[in-house]
Amino acid sequence: MIIAKILLFLTCIALLFVIPTQANMLTFILLFVIFLFLKIDRKILLAVIPTISIYFLIQLYFSSFEAAIGRIFLFSNIFLASIIFITKTDPYEFRPILPQGIFLSFLISLHFFPIFMRELKNTYIVQISRGYKKGNPLPLILPLLHRIFDKAMRLSISLAARGA
Repeated sequence: MIIAKILLFLTCIALLFVIPTQANMLTFILLFVIFLFLKIDRKILLAVIPTISIYFLIQLYFSSFEAAIGRIFLFSNIFLASIIFITKTDPYEFRPILPQGIFLSFLISLHFFPIFMRELKNTYIVQISRGYKKGNPLPLILPLLHRIFDKAMRLSISLAARGA
């Protein structure tokens, strides 16, 4: 079952690269409706809006407006399809097809997504209490990276101690 899901997902992603921009817009609408219908946490969508905006500005700088819009829809479609696949597939379905070490790495990487979002929220709250003004992301990024790397280091020490 998982192999069929993976093949379907990869086929959809490959098709996104060959269909024209108008079809990408319709695909975006369809994927967005599926995203809303499946009741996936909308915080995930809000977290990626700055990334999509920066990507759009970069594309707009290096190409025309129409090409930038087309690439944004392509990027958004890949993002939405990936989120739907990841949130609706049980990670333990990958166990029979992945070697033990890769499977463990996969599970740990999935484990870090909610931790990253929680640490970002906590860092933002702390920086607001210190008088952080929006505009300069550096006061958010540096403490966030320090906290994430600290957690990763503790996890790696724990895994080494257990012999994993």
